Amino acid sequence: MSELNKNLLLKIYDSERLSEASQIVLNGKNITKIEANAFEGLVKLKKLFLLDNKISLIDLNAFRHLSNLRELYLNQNNLKEIDSNIFNGLLKLEILQLNHVEALRIHVHAFRDVSSNLRELYLNNNKLSELNADLFNGLSQLERLSLSDNFIENIHSSQFHELVNLKELNLSNNKLKALSDDLFKRQTDLKILRLDGNQISEIDSKTFRPMSKLKEMYLSSNKLVDISRKWFKKLPELEILKLNNNAIRKIDENAFKDLSMLT
Repeated sequence: MSELNKNLLLKIYDSERLSEASQIVLNGKNITKIEANAFEGLVKLKKLFLLDNKISLIDLNAFRHLSNLRELYLNQNNLKEIDSNIFNGLLKLEILQLNHVEALRIHVHAFRDVSSNLRELYLNNNKLSELNADLFNGLSQLERLSLSDNFIENIHSSQFHELVNLKELNLSNNKLKALSDDLFKRQTDLKILRLDGNQISEIDSKTFRPMSKLKEMYLSSNKLVDISRKWFKKLPELEILKLNNNAIRKIDENAFKDLSMLT
């Protein structure tokens, strides 16, 4: 199915059978590098699984022939740096998973080539401590973004401003300490927000106001002391609110009065 020379993914055989394939699984093959044009001839491929390998380098144009690929799974590899243009050619990609890839840094233009149709982006369980402010620029179709279990301490106030269709955002188990007033300024369609397992002690009174369609909010296991009514004033559809395992000493009177849907 593949030609592996010293664990390099050089070429997928372009047999008649594989040229018609819609899905290829290459999990656990000890692949260390993906060469340019490795998937030439697989124009009908829609799902590609490269889980649990040792991939540390992806050549420019490695995926350029996969013009119809919809889903790419690269979890459990060694991509310490996610460079720009490595996803060149994946114009129809909708789901990209990069969990457990040891990522320390993501180039500001890493996702530029997949910006047109990307719906889901997963970057969980990596070693990210900071994000470029423009990292998600152009990802206007993104509906689900997950950055859980990293080491992120600060998020730029405009970080998510181009993610206007976002429905789920997972920032759990990082090192966030505060949330600015306009951080979620354009997340008017957000339904699920996970902020649990951080070190949040400060939340601006206007932080959550744009999210009028929010249904689930997780703030457990932080360092919240005072719970303000202003936080929840514009969340009429909120059904689930988790605040356990904080250092709460004061809850404003009628703090939850406007949360008529709360279960």
